[in-house]
Amino acid sequence: MVDKLAFFDLDGTLCDNGPLSVTQATFAAIQKLKHENVLPVIATGRSYYEVHDLLKMLDLHTFILANGCYIVHDDQVIQNYHFQLTELKKS
Repeated sequence: MVDKLAFFDLDGTLCDNGPLSVTQATFAAIQKLKHENVLPVIATGRSYYEVHDLLKMLDLHTFILANGCYIVHDDQVIQNYHFQLTELKKS
């Protein structure tokens, strides 16, 4: 059961050990949050293919990616927004 949520950006926040890399202390802190019924949520402008390995390593299944265009909660896709080609051509 989840009692609280904790949202984290990646670059310069959670990934304080370089691009898409976390320290052992950060890894342990994420695991401790999960153990204490706090749901860690990644919220970043990055896309899924960029963060897939990090999410897997941290065993995170809830995240907000691509500035809110791709949202997953407990491995269930909530939102997967795609720009229509006609909209892109207007730009």
